[in-house]
Amino acid sequence: MFDRKLPANLSRSCRERSALSCLFRHSDAMGALMKRILIAAAMAFGSPAAMADWIPVANSPKGDTFSVDPTTKKRSGEMVRIWGLTTYKAAEVYSGIAFLSLQELFEYDCKDGRDRSLKQIAYSGTDGSGTVVAEVTPKADWRPVSPGSVASIVLGSVCAK
Repeated sequence: MFDRKLPANLSRSCRERSALSCLFRHSDAMGALMKRILIAAAMAFGSPAAMADWIPVANSPKGDTFSVDPTTKKRSGEMVRIWGLTTYKAAEVYSGIAFLSLQELFEYDCKDGRDRSLKQIAYSGTDGSGTVVAEVTPKADWRPVSPGSVASIVLGSVCAK
């Protein structure tokens, strides 16, 4: 494979892995190159949220739009995981951070009518565009879904077989 001798100052676990992966991880020059490649790719292709196949599912009374990406839907019995995107009519502010859209990985319990958010990514622009201004892994407590709410419309949509 790649038989370049690794520097002795690398960790033992790194020396036990492939030389190529360790060089990528520990070389300043290679790290800088990889960072430039990733930035160029992000600029060329946009954010993952912007590239998804978002389907609008519900609108709030305030004019916010909630969409889901059906290509991310994973069903296991009565449980469904899917990425959702809320685009706000006006900027939301949380802990002093303003954002116009929020991408969330949701888990829905179709049998008991409840949901929880497993991951949240806030974007400066609408529809998951702009820069990521915050990324959070919430506590993920289950919440009952209220009848007639936007969440109940989404629950009905993602739980439909």
